[in-house]
Amino acid sequence: MSSATFGQKSFQPTPPEKGSFPLDHQGQCKKTAYKYMFCLSVNSGDNSQCRQEAKDYLDCRMQNDLMAKEEWTKLGLADIKNTKDNIISQLVQKNICTTLVITEASKHFLDVDKLRKDLKIDVYTDQNEWDAWKTRGDPVLHIELSKKADLLVLAPLSANTMAKVSAGICDNLLTCIVRAWNVSKTVLFCPSMNTQMWNHPVTKDQVDKLASWGYCLIPPIVKTLMCGDHGIGAMAEVETIVNQILEKLNNLIGSEKCVIIRLSGPIKKHWAQTKSLQLDELLSDGEMKEQHRKSMIEWSENVRANDNGYFCRMAIDMYDQNHSKDIWIVSDARRKTDIAWFKSNYDNLKLIRITADECTRKERGYNFIQGVDNATSECDLDDYSEWDWIVENNKFNDCNEFINEIVNHVLTV
Repeated sequence: MSSATFGQKSFQPTPPEKGSFPLDHQGQCKKTAYKYMFCLSVNSGDNSQCRQEAKDYLDCRMQNDLMAKEEWTKLGLADIKNTKDNIISQLVQKNICTTLVITEASKHFLDVDKLRKDLKIDVYTDQNEWDAWKTRGDPVLHIELSKKADLLVLAPLSANTMAKVSAGICDNLLTCIVRAWNVSKTVLFCPSMNTQMWNHPVTKDQVDKLASWGYCLIPPIVKTLMCGDHGIGAMAEVETIVNQILEKLNNLIGSEKCVIIRLSGPIKKHWAQTKSLQLDELLSDGEMKEQHRKSMIEWSENVRANDNGYFCRMAIDMYDQNHSKDIWIVSDARRKTDIAWFKSNYDNLKLIRITADECTRKERGYNFIQGVDNATSECDLDDYSEWDWIVENNKFNDCNEFINEIVNHVLTV
């Protein structure tokens, strides 16, 4: 069999006419298609239960010129958040503590205030560097941020910023963080630029230099670029980047030995199943969770009235079904009965209270709701005093020493 093309032209996809739905010969949207079909199969073909998967699939097709681009309002999916919208939202949904630093140029594409409001995370710009520092001895933002984080992700990394980083230039908050970064900690870089810029000889030199420092390249992909050209240079898929981040973080904490257990997990899982809601949305700090929060509390309190340990047992089975992990981090024990149950069933417990002042909590999006935030589910441990450690989780607080102390203790238990 010959592999010769006999002068055939390479395939260049172009958006089809409205209403047409060509086959995905390259398999570019195979994963999202499978997820959508699987969702339909387990829900007896009920499309209302698979709207998130449907939106992800259609978005993939539109991004790869496999269908005409349509507004989500016309497709009846405007109320569904696109799970692949950005890296940050996926990390937040997975409860990864995340801070976002944006350059002045990126403000042309991002709404800083909206990001802070929607994601409820710290978002920093160049101006924050100078607002935070007033006089000698004050915290220096780029130094504090470089110390605080376990992992640095440069995504998307433009040709301009990559050139700066590789040359050691630090003329804005982001590049100052990179310059102050301890190179023994992980850096992932995800280039994004025009095909001609990516193919320029200097790009290889810069990539090689970053790699020589131990930085991990997540290479760009072939796609229709912002300028309309089709070729290599687009940032890797969000799913690819998120998976790389999770893998690196798992390597840091040792996922084969440790698991995070959320007592609210089985509550929200039950609520999502019975109310046909998205579990990821309920697990996040988004509007959906707030809408159902009071009802979930009332329902779970009725269950606990008959069995205080019910959700403790269900959460363990949900996150470590085979009880194979050496270390459990129970992230949201909020009742004295939760602590009592674990004490009566397990040894080698260490109780850690994490606090933040009222000002910091409000800056992170906290808003007191009567009947919810003063309920037992939220404040039963306010007068509890038998803690092994208490740590303040305010801005610029470096917890590395505290975390190392816990890790060292765990290793000796």
